[in-house]
Amino acid sequence: MREMTTFAKRHGWVGLAVLFALLTARRVLSAMGETTPIGVDQLLRAIPDVATFAQLGESVLRGDLTAAYSSPFNQAGPLQIVLDAVLRLLVSPLPATAAIAVLCVVVALVPLLVSGYAARRLAESTSPGDQWMWLAAWVAVLVLGLVGADEENVLSGHWWQIPVLVLWAGAAHATVLRRPVLAGALVGVATGLEPWGILGLLVLALCDGLRTALNVAATAVIVASALWIPFVLGGSFQMAAYRWNVRADSIWSLIVGGESPFPWGLRVLQAMLIAVIGVLCVFIFIRPLRMAGQPQWLTACLLFPVVIVLLRVASDIWFGSYYLMSPAVLLVPTAVVWLLARRPAGIWFGLSSWVVLVAASGIQPFALSAVAFAAAVVGLRALKKFPAEEAPT
Repeated sequence: MREMTTFAKRHGWVGLAVLFALLTARRVLSAMGETTPIGVDQLLRAIPDVATFAQLGESVLRGDLTAAYSSPFNQAGPLQIVLDAVLRLLVSPLPATAAIAVLCVVVALVPLLVSGYAARRLAESTSPGDQWMWLAAWVAVLVLGLVGADEENVLSGHWWQIPVLVLWAGAAHATVLRRPVLAGALVGVATGLEPWGILGLLVLALCDGLRTALNVAATAVIVASALWIPFVLGGSFQMAAYRWNVRADSIWSLIVGGESPFPWGLRVLQAMLIAVIGVLCVFIFIRPLRMAGQPQWLTACLLFPVVIVLLRVASDIWFGSYYLMSPAVLLVPTAVVWLLARRPAGIWFGLSSWVVLVAASGIQPFALSAVAFAAAVVGLRALKKFPAEEAPT
């Protein structure tokens, strides 16, 4: 009986995640009409962007690289459009309703499982003997399920945002393990999923030497180039022709005016701004926590991508709620663990999580992302207050 109770405490959160995912699938099916003949293609057409991505990915799988980036609309990475197509092809042979249900459950599970696993790993490292720390994964999954992170992940159509952040966190951890090739490869794959995945090169600020940093950078460039160059050279590559419209509440509206076109050239300027501030933050708040196996470092790895994304959103010109739901998946479990550990850092991480979830609803997303960023880095600073060898209680 004790073994069963221990197993339920340790792994029961997975069942909770599955329950939330099933409820999301049921809501999606109900919204599409229980009596109307439906199929996975109808679901994809109802979700912004992903239908286009899947169609372009299928053309790539057929060996046609020319159409993938012939329209500026496609701002996704080549790996993303191919994976969207693979998901569609995998579920298409199923009966229509089953295909939609399976696809919804799989996509909905991503934020819940990532958050729960992050909470469990961090809890085991932080306070392995604490009788209440098993609650961390349960609470993280419960919070994200109640705020609808699983449903948002399905309906956003941008299903690979969270994997990009996970790859960045893995790259950060690989630097302290002195595995530069792995770190660079993870950043390269992230860039293949999303163009802004290249911001993961901020892990260079975590490297312990110039040679290591060069190995990371070289590997990232090789992997990213292998994914992108066939499309650049193999057809009409029009990605850089896209123009965004600047939202009135973006900081850029003070410079170029609200509703003004925002070309790729300014996107590069934005990336440079993020890189400069990001490097300073990594050096000041994250690099000092480089202690392999310590909870401070695991926390820093989880928040490394969060800090970058919050900087990106705060300096952006457009907003979608999925922009902030992805960092929430890593930020919420961090807050839960450090609150259960009764550490001041938990208060700051909790504040940052709350602000992110409010901003994800569309309330002042740019300004609140800056506030959440500030709270997160203050929390990282607070982690330096206790010695590495002192296990939190």
